Amino acid sequence: MTNPARELLTLYVEWRAALVNGDRHMMDLVQPHSQEGAHQLEGAMRLLLRIDQVLQQLEDDGKSVAIFRRQFPQWSMGVLSTAIGWNTNLSGESLVPTMYMDQIEAFANFLDGKVPEIGPAHVENLREVLARARTLLEEDLSIDPELQTYLHRLLQEMQHALDDDAMGAGYDFSDGAQRLWVAFQAAEASSAKKEKWADLVNKILVGVVTSTVIESGKAVVKLMLEG
Repeated sequence: MTNPARELLTLYVEWRAALVNGDRHMMDLVQPHSQEGAHQLEGAMRLLLRIDQVLQQLEDDGKSVAIFRRQFPQWSMGVLSTAIGWNTNLSGESLVPTMYMDQIEAFANFLDGKVPEIGPAHVENLREVLARARTLLEEDLSIDPELQTYLHRLLQEMQHALDDDAMGAGYDFSDGAQRLWVAFQAAEASSAKKEKWADLVNKILVGVVTSTVIESGKAVVKLMLEG
């Protein structure tokens, strides 16, 4: 739930720094057969997978990312150590050449503000919001049945994304939070338990929904309330 290109860049910077003297190999540095090493490699591969998913989403949205798509295959060099091999001493430059580091950094800069970045504290806040919303949905029989069905589906979708790393890697939490905020507003407007829904609206504003999301969601709320 962060900028995957930024995370991959940070990982490669750490690996390159550890290989600065050219007297170590990747088997020694990462120790892929250990639990920690295997976890590190798995994380790196997940980052590459998410970068691919983000690129696909940007392409589907008509964004101009062709240069990053062409560069992307080379960014796996650090994970696969394709330049020399895992059992050969190498330098950081051999692991991931500066040219590819610059490309990843450029893409990380491009993605800043375009992908959801939710820290651990925000994740816990979102989990609490989802739990409270589910409870309130069971208690509140006054809201529109269609809105109730929509909220159930959205809450389930976001819960799955939080609980499943594979699904969460490609899930747009910013969009999900916006839709949730809009739905809470609609529920508040039509419910007999307005105060409880208003409390959830305020709760999700704390560390989950950004001001940009709020502004873009206001028009949607207006349409829902007028419809």
